[in-house]
Amino acid sequence: MGQWYIAECKPTRERMIGKMLTNDDYQVYLACKVEEKRYKSRNRYRREIPFLPGKFFVFTEEKLLMDILLKYPSVHRFMLNRAACDREQNKRVYAYITEEERQRLENILTNAPRPITITADKLELGQEIEVTQGPLKGIKGHLYSKDKASYLVLKMEMGTTHYIYTEINIQDIQPL
Repeated sequence: MGQWYIAECKPTRERMIGKMLTNDDYQVYLACKVEEKRYKSRNRYRREIPFLPGKFFVFTEEKLLMDILLKYPSVHRFMLNRAACDREQNKRVYAYITEEERQRLENILTNAPRPITITADKLELGQEIEVTQGPLKGIKGHLYSKDKASYLVLKMEMGTTHYIYTEINIQDIQPL
């Protein structure tokens, strides 16, 4: 059974490598956020910006990771979960996210009405919450308060702990 492994490459090469892997029947997820600009002449310009520059997710089995690295030299490496690696036995554990985490990430990137931030800094998380209304309805996460604002935080184990958060209205959530 496969997992969503985190691959690293040069920034700006994610799409090209993703297309090459997709052509070879791999599932690839590029975490992108959509940016829309309006010009004075009322023309709209939309573009997708990688949320994690130089990183993308590949759904595969662990035994095929080396095949990908050998076949696609543009893929530099797969991230390691340093907390789970055993240096004495020289055992590597590759970082991956579950399908549920990938879907939550995709949902928040496509539906968040406010800017999204990612950080590896330790956050003081509050109680566990679920969004009950609005575009992020159904997402579960933790509450984080800073500067009189409330944030929905998704904690993701991607080799190291990363926190993805966006501002949310307190009326749109309920505690679990």
